[in-house]
Amino acid sequence: MGMLIESLIRLGKPFVSGGLAPAMILDQVSDIREQNAKTFLSHVVIVEADPETKAVAVEWVRWVQVHIEREGKKTKEITYPDYEHARTAPFVVPAGGAPTNAQGRYGIPTYIFYEKHVDAFRKDSVEVENFLRNRLKRTKDGDFLVPLVDELSQRIHEFFKATEFPAKEKAIGLLVLAIMDGRGTYRYEPQGYAPRTGWEGILTPSFLDPNRVIVADLERTVDRFWESKIAEGEEKGRLSGDDAVCAFCGATGEVISAYSKAWNWFTTTWVGPLATELPQDRLVEGVALCPDCYKALTYGSRVFDRLTRPMPLSLAREIFAPASSPSGIKQQRMRNAADIPTVYGGVLPLPVLDEWLVDPDERKAFIQKMSKMMGQDQAVFESSRDLHLKTLTGLEMWLPDVDESQEYRLMILYYSGDPSRADIHLRAVIEDVIPSMAKSVNDLVREVYEESEPLRERLLGPDLVDRMKEFFLSLPGLLTKAYGPAHVWMTLASVLHGRPLSRRRFVELAAARLRELTSQYTQKLFDIRQEVLFDLVFSDFLQRYSAKLAAKGAEVPMRPWPEMLELLKGSVDHPPVWKDVEELGFASGYLLREFGKRYFLKANKDYLESRVITFGNQVTPEVILKYGLMNLRTHAARHHISVWDLEKLLGSLMAGFLEHKEGLRRDSDAFLAAFWAGYCLNRPDKKTAGDEDDEVSEEGKTAM
Repeated sequence: MGMLIESLIRLGKPFVSGGLAPAMILDQVSDIREQNAKTFLSHVVIVEADPETKAVAVEWVRWVQVHIEREGKKTKEITYPDYEHARTAPFVVPAGGAPTNAQGRYGIPTYIFYEKHVDAFRKDSVEVENFLRNRLKRTKDGDFLVPLVDELSQRIHEFFKATEFPAKEKAIGLLVLAIMDGRGTYRYEPQGYAPRTGWEGILTPSFLDPNRVIVADLERTVDRFWESKIAEGEEKGRLSGDDAVCAFCGATGEVISAYSKAWNWFTTTWVGPLATELPQDRLVEGVALCPDCYKALTYGSRVFDRLTRPMPLSLAREIFAPASSPSGIKQQRMRNAADIPTVYGGVLPLPVLDEWLVDPDERKAFIQKMSKMMGQDQAVFESSRDLHLKTLTGLEMWLPDVDESQEYRLMILYYSGDPSRADIHLRAVIEDVIPSMAKSVNDLVREVYEESEPLRERLLGPDLVDRMKEFFLSLPGLLTKAYGPAHVWMTLASVLHGRPLSRRRFVELAAARLRELTSQYTQKLFDIRQEVLFDLVFSDFLQRYSAKLAAKGAEVPMRPWPEMLELLKGSVDHPPVWKDVEELGFASGYLLREFGKRYFLKANKDYLESRVITFGNQVTPEVILKYGLMNLRTHAARHHISVWDLEKLLGSLMAGFLEHKEGLRRDSDAFLAAFWAGYCLNRPDKKTAGDEDDEVSEEGKTAM
């Protein structure tokens, strides 16, 4: 957990080091840009109180903009928050506990309310008084407003009693106390005043004087926000003096507790990491932060939240599926979505050196990239400079200006659970990913897919050539199927760091899936073709990755499938020599498929099913040799099948079984996977009549 806190501090430090306009800071540290913000901003109740005249006004305004958009002949309303106004009264939605209760600390008297509060406010002014008193004691300078509580409570009660929000809208919103006493963040200016962009904003025209407007000082608002956050940390303890040392930067003088609402993963509701036998107000003795690091943690946690995305359900299904069983994978895909844990992921760019961000221009450039990344507006990304991270991570995110990103490294996190309750299952943390390496891997995955089109068309047909595009363009999905769910995060980290991958483990799982399908191979032939497609595509990726990106190359597989097919077609005149078990398996499958087509025309039976893998036999080197190859001439003679053009190929295979006897015993999985590849790839370029096993029921055409 300490590692994650340190990373969030590194992420947040550029933002708190200066140079940002207050408006941008409020956008990022408050919740005004969250998805649910517009619900609260639809009902903003502003209480304007002028102590000089003792006048009070309560009015309701909307801080949302409604746009009408057309979809064909239909129209629909799209609601967008009005950020210019929202910045003048920023708020944070409680992430845990009882949201209707006062929580944490408030920098300014801006409080969200729920339907429960509205019902209570209408009932009695005492309910409003309790609401205000509970929050004012947690608000910066809230004590100065206590004498006004009775009057404000009565006026707010009268307002809610007389006001009905639209019936179709939830009665939740924002209560803003604009007390114009000079102590707060609001002041009066004449009507027509132009606020400084990024530093000021207009809360509302005055309800008490039509010739004035209420202006919010956003810089003071930011200062009060940080003061409230520091106060939250102090609730769990505060130390001063030379012995008070920050656990992360080593600064001395004053420290506060890291256990607070700065990051909802690190609260005292999660008992695991807490220092033993420390009371709540002394948790600072467990993990302490200086004020600057605490601010950076607060900012970093907000950035982390905005850089976190849920993994697509289709990919989550793959990650939790048993990779060795096609039937298990199919059952997993049919499970109710509610039964599949939601996996979240985030990609965090972390500066390599703190000194790099001392330069204001470098810091500004980094913040602009991060802000662009958090915005995730696809229209602002340029394909030539920005990297779409979905292929690499499974997450709908972009990394801007990847070619100019050597000053930072990526940290990738995956977790499941409920952060609002500090119930976190951290599944993976992948550190120190070089952006240029990430781009190289991304380009390789896409290159392999694009160049596999002839293979996809040969195995699936032209109509289905892109049916598994999403799967093949997902590195986590590929690695899950290749190595199993238990190894997906480890292998993903290996790929992103250029470490070698095991070919043996990949072949073992491929063989396990094919064994299950073999027992009903005529009914499952389309499924087998899909397995063959995956095996050959991933094998190609593994070979190219090992050659181009990995620190240590992997063992070389058989020759590429087009080269193998050309070799086998020329075997009538030139019997091939097989360099390994895989090539022997591929050629055996090719030959039995070729003979099987002729056998079917004479005997009206499938040769492999009726003569080779009978009585529960599996595809093993022994079974293929004994029942498939050694009996081939006998069955050809019995049914008057011409095999003169297969004689040299058959002879070279018999010799190959003798030559590779030890290898066949050791690598039977590789033989099996290659056998089905050769069998399935022995197809005409275009389907012709009599190609009996190309007729596959729609039931068999299941996605990978």
